[in-house]
Amino acid sequence: MAPEFQAVVRATQAWLQTTWHVQVPFAWLEACVAWLQEEAGGAGHLSQLQINQQVLDQWLLADLRDLNYPVLPEGLSQAQKTQVNGAFCVQVDSLLDVSQPAYGQLRKMRGTVCANDEISAVPQATQRPWEAKPTRMLMLQVTDGVQSLEAMEYQPIPELSAALRPGVKLQLRGQMVCRLGVLLLGPSNVKVLGGEVEELVDRNNQVKLQVSLVCQIWFMFVFVAVFNFLPLTQDRVELLASLEAQEVVERFHDEQDGESGYGTLSDTFTQSSRNSSVRSLVSASSARWVPSVQSAAKKRQISSSTCSSDSTRSVKSQKQSYTTSATEFDRLDAQKDALNLTSPPFTYVCLLEQTMFQPDFCTAEIRLKAFIVTLLGKLSSSNGVWNICVTISDGTGYLDVELSDEVLTGLLGFSVPEKAALKRDPARRGELDAGMRRCQEELVDMCCVMTVTVEGGGRRAVVTKVEPVSEEVLQELEQRMRDRRK
Repeated sequence: MAPEFQAVVRATQAWLQTTWHVQVPFAWLEACVAWLQEEAGGAGHLSQLQINQQVLDQWLLADLRDLNYPVLPEGLSQAQKTQVNGAFCVQVDSLLDVSQPAYGQLRKMRGTVCANDEISAVPQATQRPWEAKPTRMLMLQVTDGVQSLEAMEYQPIPELSAALRPGVKLQLRGQMVCRLGVLLLGPSNVKVLGGEVEELVDRNNQVKLQVSLVCQIWFMFVFVAVFNFLPLTQDRVELLASLEAQEVVERFHDEQDGESGYGTLSDTFTQSSRNSSVRSLVSASSARWVPSVQSAAKKRQISSSTCSSDSTRSVKSQKQSYTTSATEFDRLDAQKDALNLTSPPFTYVCLLEQTMFQPDFCTAEIRLKAFIVTLLGKLSSSNGVWNICVTISDGTGYLDVELSDEVLTGLLGFSVPEKAALKRDPARRGELDAGMRRCQEELVDMCCVMTVTVEGGGRRAVVTKVEPVSEEVLQELEQRMRDRRK
């Protein structure tokens, strides 16, 4: 490079750092200045001031992950509590207003809010004059290109807005506290520099984020409903037993502490009550009535304990009573049976477990909304394809699966043959490292709708496709819930 060109690049670097506190890799800055001069028709067609401003504009539109240049203190996202001082320029990947209900925000974005919906025969609670008015709280996902963490608007920041586009650049400055990987921001800590990233705008727009949150809430409700409709198996009996025992012990612990301030439970009582509860529930696992089993377990649990009679009466006084009728239980069973492996928009692992080990079971392709619990091995390649085995769960059960080559290629951004080409090219090794890191992050955070092919004979299921939760999935889930209420 000519000395004149190097002088221009270093002058731009110094201007970015002193004026905006922007730090970029020198190689990227050289390539950017060279491209700008080439586009302008030559080195002498742009003044230093014009080059400075155009380089800043290019940085505002760039994805900081492509620059791969760390500026935040190392290990900040893992810090329990630390204080940060200085000025750091970061990128906002997404932001959400966590002070308002997600469904209400989604309705406003779609323009479906109607004033008549607020009319009710029940008197509505009004805010008293002395009560504090609710304030906005934005939760931001920020990154410096290498390290990602959350930032919370714990004091109102006028410069921030929910309308900011994903990829916008912020300057974080001054004294900031970071707790459990979350930066606490006030009005003096933030300056909006502008910009956006086209890919993030499409992926993390407000409508998609709110739809994803609403779908997660729906999933939680459906999971609770389905779990309650399932038959009482040995595993669930043991789970209920452990929870029951722990609940009684904790309640008795609170009773003792409340009376004297120093009361404790003996190890004998704790162990004997838990063992009694487990034995009583497991022995009654063939019983049809779940509430009756729980009630009987509590009675056996209390009678078998070695605590005093007064403490026993105290625990009994807090015992919750469960009642149900045969008609109600049969109705719940009928609703459970209405779901099958092909129910849109997705089915559940517990339903698959009931059918996959039957003699007449054959190949089936199902859709699950699940997340990855753990990896069962390392990412490897054989015969020109990627492969890795994981355990997934949707909250109703666990399933060992293998991620297909198409899914892994999509996460990595390159196939096995392309990986060999990247390794041979030193200039493109960064793409290889970035792809591996991106795949690792996606696997850790993966919670989506998975298309799974299941074959009989004990063969491992294969995930052939992964899709984010979409509006169509939400609509199908809403329709399914409406149909089940009929």
